[in-house]
Amino acid sequence: MIGLDTTVIAEQPMPAYLADACGWLLAAEGNVGIGVESDDVGSAVVAGDALDVLLEVHPPYPPIRQPVRRVSLSLAVANARAAS
Repeated sequence: MIGLDTTVIAEQPMPAYLADACGWLLAAEGNVGIGVESDDVGSAVVAGDALDVLLEVHPPYPPIRQPVRRVSLSLAVANARAAS
């Protein structure tokens, strides 16, 4: 409906290597409760903190649209490093 909140947020394109790295970190953040690591909650927090740092830009990047995999933080970090 016209007249509702129609705020448009300008975004900047996300480099492919960064999108790949963020996808891996998002996968580690989503691994809670599947037994991938003994400390999956702690790993999810670390991955989430890393995502916050990488995505804190102005103007913002668009939302990460990669399919979410569930992986261990160690695998995610290794693949995120390889992406950059």
